[in-house]
Amino acid sequence: MMVFLFFLFLNSVLGVLAENCDSCVDSGKTWCVEYSECYKTSNSSCTTQIDLRLNCPTLPKFEYDDEFVRSQIWVMLNAVMSKNPQLCFDNQLPTMKLYKRREVNCSEKYENVTCAGYTAYDTTKKVIAIVFRGAIGQNQVKDMTEKRDKFGLKSGFNVTNGKILAFVHEYAMKLLNDGMKQDLIELKRDYPDFELWVNGISLGSNLAWAIATWIVDNGLYKPDDMKIIVMGAFRPGDYAFASWLTETFPYNFHVLHRSDPVSYLPRYLPVFNKTVFWPKTEVWYNNNMIPGEPFHVCQQADGDYCSALMKSSTPDDLDHLYYFNIDINRWGPDGCPKNISAYGQP
Repeated sequence: MMVFLFFLFLNSVLGVLAENCDSCVDSGKTWCVEYSECYKTSNSSCTTQIDLRLNCPTLPKFEYDDEFVRSQIWVMLNAVMSKNPQLCFDNQLPTMKLYKRREVNCSEKYENVTCAGYTAYDTTKKVIAIVFRGAIGQNQVKDMTEKRDKFGLKSGFNVTNGKILAFVHEYAMKLLNDGMKQDLIELKRDYPDFELWVNGISLGSNLAWAIATWIVDNGLYKPDDMKIIVMGAFRPGDYAFASWLTETFPYNFHVLHRSDPVSYLPRYLPVFNKTVFWPKTEVWYNNNMIPGEPFHVCQQADGDYCSALMKSSTPDDLDHLYYFNIDINRWGPDGCPKNISAYGQP
């Protein structure tokens, strides 16, 4: 009897067994991954403690395919760096055809600050693609930083009660209203049964998430008919938006290279007392991303996991400029030549 009473007392102080992580954190407690136990208070012997549902360990519905991302999506993302994306397609993806490229001024303050993207289609693969470029130049970085600190987050869509970074929403809508909206509608009309790929690099990653949300909001595609793969993204919005992205799009990955400094941009926006989050979509390569090197599909969303394990190191700008051991600022503008050896990371 004394042993039984002591066991009840111990559980009441330290924790209780729970069915799963979700029910544990929903009840205001902390889940210990190592012990698969739920605690009322933190447990110093537990290495990985979870207090947000978004961080409860789960694997994505679809398996991440390194070869597909490396050989196809990475080409699409390099093509967006060129004024003529078709050059990359001709060299690497000959059945992919450019529909229209769009570039619009997206700053009222700074000259030569533009946002860019393109639409394309492949009748062999039965795919429509919409792809977005990253930021170009220090003036665009200044514009993004100033708008983030001035406008913070905003509610931009009907399908989620979450908020996204206001400047990302502004940029996305400028691109859509400049013609990308109509381009996508026309491609959907011409190829109604094709799946949709939504891709972006750096800032383009966040534009991809925003426009994927707009697409669902307007009923153009169902999430099950979309593949979202982005690289070098920063955190897109608040907890509700990150949770919505995680729950809504079954095929949704964001790839991060080692200590890419963009992934270390501040989580907390002090002017607005708000925190921004990742969705649970990270694939982390802690290497040069050479073919055959390992990657880690992160089962948590945002905390001291995966790429955040490098936070004590100095972020390396090269880890943002080189993905899959290719210099995106040179290979894409050069038309994605078949000989890629000259574009590797030094």
